[in-house]
This record gives sequence, structure tokens and C-alpha cells, in this order.
Amino acid sequence: MTRDEVSDPQNLKMWLEVDGKRYQDGSTETMVFGVAHLVSYVSRFMSLQPGDIISTGTLRASAWDRNRQSI
Repeated sequence: MTRDEVSDPQNLKMWLEVDGKRYQDGSTETMVFGVAHLVSYVSRFMSLQPGDIISTGTLRASAWDRNRQSI
């Protein structure tokens, strides 16, 4: 995605589905570090290019926390 395709990067929906079953549902709004902070921080160490992914971990109330036997 490019900047002009996202009206509010701090309010993007995120989810995890495995075999059609949804285990997590959340938003960038609840992340510990905001999107702008993450992009700024990572940019100190590497050049970000279109299509790059910044992995940040799991959403709140992850499937692992709720039901360790599910996955």
C-alpha cells in the first residue's frame, strides 16, 4: 500500500484466520507502538521500500492466550 491508499494508518483492521476460522480480530489502533513510530524506528536501520512488511507480533487476546490447544 502507498500513503495515498490509506486514509488513517492508525485505524487499519487486522485479523488472523486459519482454515476459515477467525482466531484474532483487531486494529492498528490498539498497538503498543503507533504506525508512524514503527516506520520511523525501522527507517533508522534500513531503507523501507513499497511492499516491505514490518512484523510486530500478535494482536491483543491472541488465540495462543485464549486457547492453547486450538493451534
